[in-house]
Amino acid sequence: MVRSAAIIGAGMAGLACATRLAAAGCEVRLFDKGRHPGGRLSSKSLSAGGQDFVFDYGAQYLTARDPAFEAQIAEWEQAGVLTHWPAAAEDAWVGVPRMAAIVAHMAENLAVRWSTPIRAVERDAAGWALIHDEAHEGPFDTLILAVPADQLPLLIATQDPLLAERAAACRTHAGR
Repeated sequence: MVRSAAIIGAGMAGLACATRLAAAGCEVRLFDKGRHPGGRLSSKSLSAGGQDFVFDYGAQYLTARDPAFEAQIAEWEQAGVLTHWPAAAEDAWVGVPRMAAIVAHMAENLAVRWSTPIRAVERDAAGWALIHDEAHEGPFDTLILAVPADQLPLLIATQDPLLAERAAACRTHAGR
């Protein structure tokens, strides 16, 4: 059994993974370069002309086709962080008051280090270590990379060149 895990990336995938591991008794720590939850469900606040605005610049809405995810959607709706949005699609769900509310809710009970860009990872006999601007973190039994493929090569190239090469070949952004 995994006793400790480091997860790089605190978007929906990283947070969901952390939740499952923690429920299984694993000590989990998440690291994210952002200042707050978001990932592909990011929202931005700004002021212009004396008005405050919020816009979602990640996913516009969610849909669920898997029974387990449908159950999760129902829990988020009950928690008030998600509502049905029939204007987008019959099976569309949107975060309340913004899409980032979903991942903020997911992160509430997890140990997340925000504003911590991981510069590199290392592995030795003790386990995985993460290097960021302030320190080395670890060791961890398991390392989980919950980041877009184009961010993987810089993190993993020294440990797994083949994985880094395959990740570099993936298209994760339009126009890349």
